[in-house]
Amino acid sequence: MIPEPGERKKPPSVTDGINVRRKRCQRCLFGKTPLLPKEMIKEKIDGCLRDNRTFACHEFDNVTCKGFFDRHKRDVLPTRVGLALDAIVWVD
Repeated sequence: MIPEPGERKKPPSVTDGINVRRKRCQRCLFGKTPLLPKEMIKEKIDGCLRDNRTFACHEFDNVTCKGFFDRHKRDVLPTRVGLALDAIVWVD
């Protein structure tokens, strides 16, 4: 079931790592049928890279988007640290 816009799931209560979605969702901005126009996606991702932060999955609170992680895991500090410390927590 895909949540309605604005309806987000809560991830497991984990405080010892970086939460990352295990799989891309059907409406992932990095997938074949993204929710937003390409220009808006580029603007959002550029902002994350500029601000050194991850891009949140639109289905979960406090979970990094799998598509963003796959493409930019070495480009922002939170995921670089998570990888270095083996602290990536996969969320289904």
